[in-house]
Amino acid sequence: LGSLNQLGGRLIINKGELHIHGNYNMLRNKDAGSIEGTRAILMMSSEDDYVYIDGSYNVATEIGIEDYMKRGTIEIKGDMEFNNINSNYQNFSDKLIFVFSGKDTQTIRKYRCGQYVQLGTMILRNPSGIYLADDMTITCPVEGSSMLHGTAGKNLYWQNGEAPELESFEGNLYIQSPVTLTKDLNVGGSLVIESPLDINGHNLSADNMYVRNTCTINGGVIRVRKDMFLDNYRGSLTMDKEKDILQITGNLNASTGLLGLLAGQLDIKGNVNISNTSVNTGEGHTTTLSGKMTSKGTAYIQTVTVKNGIRFNKLVLTKPRDYYVFNRDVEGMCSELTDDIQDILSKIRAILPEEIKTETRYC
Repeated sequence: LGSLNQLGGRLIINKGELHIHGNYNMLRNKDAGSIEGTRAILMMSSEDDYVYIDGSYNVATEIGIEDYMKRGTIEIKGDMEFNNINSNYQNFSDKLIFVFSGKDTQTIRKYRCGQYVQLGTMILRNPSGIYLADDMTITCPVEGSSMLHGTAGKNLYWQNGEAPELESFEGNLYIQSPVTLTKDLNVGGSLVIESPLDINGHNLSADNMYVRNTCTINGGVIRVRKDMFLDNYRGSLTMDKEKDILQITGNLNASTGLLGLLAGQLDIKGNVNISNTSVNTGEGHTTTLSGKMTSKGTAYIQTVTVKNGIRFNKLVLTKPRDYYVFNRDVEGMCSELTDDIQDILSKIRAILPEEIKTETRYC
């Protein structure tokens, strides 16, 4: 077949193969580029069912088509777009396999679906990459997830329990099932940890980081380009190995949960606010308040607010005391205090927090 426009009725594969050498459209085109939905049904019920689409797969449905597409394989060379006219959920079974095998970049889009388009098992074979233009939830296995890319400001909810092979992901990533990293990961937006995450000796970086479940560095390195938050009572961050490194370019805001600072190196360049968080420390851990520097020859004054009763192990200050504002006696905040003054800082003036424009994004 060339392009196929299915406006209604049932197309039953029944252990056969359907080859479409164009686009497969389950929608009606209206004037001015708008569309309207159909009640078209593609019935796939056997693992032998196979649909090949050489172009794009475009769906505008008024019904839940996942009730009819249960098993088999759909191979797509072009883009895929879902339009839910009645905002129906489309949660496909892992028995339905989506193969993305194009040569040019492929894009998955959805409209009026919330996060509720959950594809079945995905096999990614496109070296040019598969881009998620909108929010997406992944609950089923993904083969070749290193080819998956996000969009700035959009969310990927990772729920399949696999370690994502995402070398770099442009959007926000929500960890919603236990994950142990098997390679380095760079998140261009926010990383939100809502299930246990083990860094497992790898490098992890993100703009903002929200710790709402267990995060274990486990000999790895975490770099936060903006702010880190512990804002859920289930959240805990554990540093218990000598090689553990956590670098926060922005602020550390810990309002609840647990900080296990037992070993390794924590470096914070922004403000510190630790309130109702439990903090456990060990003799092998060092916290460094290294401040920020600007191109105008100024240094940022760090505000450090730590609840009474909380103590760091070794605390290192890299600037003169005038460059810090502590809410209580700094000697009482730690077991050991070290002034490791950087030479350049003695020649520049301080810049107050209100002189710096910052923007914090909340998830």
